[in-house]
Amino acid sequence: MNKREMDSYSKTENILKNYNKIKKSRELLMEELKSLEEEKQKISKLIMKTNKVVLKEEDQNYYYTDETLENRINELKQFVIKLDAEIEFINKSLREIEKDNYYRIITKFYFEKNTVEKIAEEFDTSTQTIYYHKGRLIHELSYLLSPLDKIDEIRKMA
Repeated sequence: MNKREMDSYSKTENILKNYNKIKKSRELLMEELKSLEEEKQKISKLIMKTNKVVLKEEDQNYYYTDETLENRINELKQFVIKLDAEIEFINKSLREIEKDNYYRIITKFYFEKNTVEKIAEEFDTSTQTIYYHKGRLIHELSYLLSPLDKIDEIRKMA
């Protein structure tokens, strides 16, 4: 594998290694969004009386106007929409390879955090076979997850 192939391979592995964290991040953003929406409901009556509300949290003051709170909510909504699109893109890419007999290596290794030894035991095969198929599947996924990198690699080889 040349350096460029290694880069797209590494990017793909990084996406898979952090997939659960990406999904957790979305959950946390949704919690924050819900909290801000609740906050907006609570302060909407106060804003009618004044154009600035002070919200206290531990010895710090946070100043919100109706407009800044609404802007923050909209920013978070946009970020969640983008994150949803990324998660769906990863899911679609994974579905493209899920019929492969060794697909479970990806889920077991990257999502369930099993060791190669444990996976080899479950497949009743050698760790070398697991490494081979893991590498093969990552290579295949890299075409789906980083197509521009792969096209660039192919051009450089020609």
